[in-house]
Amino acid sequence: MSSVEVRRGGSLIATLGGGSNFFQETSPPAGVNLYSVTAIAGSLLAPSSECSLSVPPAAAVGLTCSSPAEFTAQLDWALLGGDTAIAIHRNGAQVASLPGGTTTFTDTAAPGGIQTYEVIIEASGVFSDPVTCLVNVQVPAAPVITAAVDFSTIELGNTVQFSATSDVAGVTWSWTFGDGETSNEQNPQHLYSTAGVFTASVTATGQGGISNLVEVTVNVLQPVFLRSDNNGDGTIDISDPIQALEYLFGSGLSSCESAMDFNDDGVVDLSDVVNVLTFIFEGTVTPAAPYPACGTDPTADALTCTSQSTCP
Repeated sequence: MSSVEVRRGGSLIATLGGGSNFFQETSPPAGVNLYSVTAIAGSLLAPSSECSLSVPPAAAVGLTCSSPAEFTAQLDWALLGGDTAIAIHRNGAQVASLPGGTTTFTDTAAPGGIQTYEVIIEASGVFSDPVTCLVNVQVPAAPVITAAVDFSTIELGNTVQFSATSDVAGVTWSWTFGDGETSNEQNPQHLYSTAGVFTASVTATGQGGISNLVEVTVNVLQPVFLRSDNNGDGTIDISDPIQALEYLFGSGLSSCESAMDFNDDGVVDLSDVVNVLTFIFEGTVTPAAPYPACGTDPTADALTCTSQSTCP
């Protein structure tokens, strides 16, 4: 054997002495390389022996990561050559495949907070070791809100108007009214079904998270009236049963239905008219409380009432 030829990819890369039994290539190109070794004796060539070798490309160097804007990550690196493509992973999942030679990537859909990025170099299907960096991706500040109510003290049966403002746009709202009811409107209206002191609260949620909690207090009062003073003039006389008849058979309107409910059974009907006439002319029956002084209805029912102006 006079010599040994070593070829890579069909190209001659070395001619060795006849007694050689190994060859070392110190800087093989990255990727999959096909080597062949052929022994030569004079003009005779022995059958070639072949092998393939996967050479990983050099990893990226000088990787830096930053967050120049909200929900944005910026990656920059340098290459040592031999690359055909570049893969970018975020938190273990690939988010981009870039052409060879690329040395920068901007992730404009990055989640907020700490993110892990990897840059992996590819050379003809062979991959380098990943190079990793951490970046704290900027997020907007949580919204700051204020809230108000049109009247902090209101009589039962009247609608309460709530309102709220935020220092950022595009937020979603969450109201609770203190009585088990809720709303997703920014400026909701609410009708309380019972008297009492209620604490309504609101938050807003934006890209930066949940806002501060704001609370407003609403004092819902029972209306004050005198039972059987149907027209609210401060006295109980013949005009009051006439007012009840007008309500029952005429307009159906009253500023205080509760006052016309003589016996406090939760219904205004002809028995209430008869009872108030009996009270006026015979005095054998007496209106239910509140009587003989103004006060609140001791019985919860569906009748409505606005406080009578003649009641203190």
